[in-house]
Amino acid sequence: MADPNMTSSPAETWAVFVESNTTGNGEELIAKAREHGLTPLLITSNAARYPFHEKVRTIVTNTLDADHVLAVVRSSLPKGSVALVTSTADRHLQVAASVAASLGLRGPDPEAIARCRDKGVQRQVLAGTGVSVPEFFVVTRPDEAERAAEILGSSVVVKPVNGTGSVGVRWCATPAHAREHTAALLTDSFDQRGEPRAARVLIEKAVWGREFSVEILAGAVVGVSETHLGESPTSAEIGHDHPATLDRRDFVAVVKEAVAALYALGLDHQDAHVELRLDDAPTVIEVNPRLPGGFITTLVKLATGVDMLDAHLCQLTGAGVDLTPTLHQAAAIRWDLTTRVTSYDPAGGSDPHIILDGTGTESTVKSPFGDFRDRKNYAIGTGYSPIVAANRAEQALIRHSLEKLHP
Repeated sequence: MADPNMTSSPAETWAVFVESNTTGNGEELIAKAREHGLTPLLITSNAARYPFHEKVRTIVTNTLDADHVLAVVRSSLPKGSVALVTSTADRHLQVAASVAASLGLRGPDPEAIARCRDKGVQRQVLAGTGVSVPEFFVVTRPDEAERAAEILGSSVVVKPVNGTGSVGVRWCATPAHAREHTAALLTDSFDQRGEPRAARVLIEKAVWGREFSVEILAGAVVGVSETHLGESPTSAEIGHDHPATLDRRDFVAVVKEAVAALYALGLDHQDAHVELRLDDAPTVIEVNPRLPGGFITTLVKLATGVDMLDAHLCQLTGAGVDLTPTLHQAAAIRWDLTTRVTSYDPAGGSDPHIILDGTGTESTVKSPFGDFRDRKNYAIGTGYSPIVAANRAEQALIRHSLEKLHP
């Protein structure tokens, strides 16, 4: 089973990545591994999915089965040469954790990952331990979804039990809408990566209020971010601020509920990105057993100096993890969901507080997905407060869009 194209020096120590994000944390973490003196290896079922695959040694194989991936690693790499096995792809977190455990390496508990990855199971565990979650039902038929929405009353949120990036998530104002969207989800047996999707759907009572995420590394709270969402009925994220603007009472309440969720799921001392809504009290919306996406790790680094990607690798290799802030400012990201741009200025012109990026071809047609795939270009701003940082990011996007429309 050894890959015939793999060659390995006896001195090489490997960092194995089981699938990855296509951008952001995925490529950055691979680069970080090189900085640590490790040789990265990407194991994937589809190398073409990753724009950076030609820059990293790659094995193409089935990545949905942990035993198969373990056999590939053992047959392709010398015994004792693997320093860590990890993933930034939600679907493959459990596979990576299982392979790491089988090799005697550090990593999260595969069973805890499994409890998180199935949103229905996650809700049941959290509700059973007293953590505040939305009222919910898990259904397998459209008529069950309609009945669940009638019982919950008002509006509901309908989502796949295993998904990420807000893919398939819809706010439904009526039971009929819940039935219709559930039918659409159950008709599609595969996710956006072409991988099997569970034939179960989560119906939950809509929870209002500001949305936050608690960023946790090795069980320690790094900080709290605020999330901004696009227009209903989708839940596409259009921005994040770090740190979030919260008074002391609300900050403590949000962090306390997030930590309680971690312990309930068996994720204490692990990495997590816990999403909550805050109205009168915090409600846990979702626990993700991984580093945050959406460039939040970049915001944390710009705002505090803490490099979450570097710390993630350090904890997996057993090196010391230092989460002491060296900066005390704010950072914010904003996405443009309506236009695509053909070029970008990575320095943000003459403003050192702006990072601007864009991809795709120029268009003013709104993208149809209603999830992270609609985010076509972004700007990151920094400043002495979240308001200043967010304003700089928003103004940069506006200026950039106007320049593309009226060059």
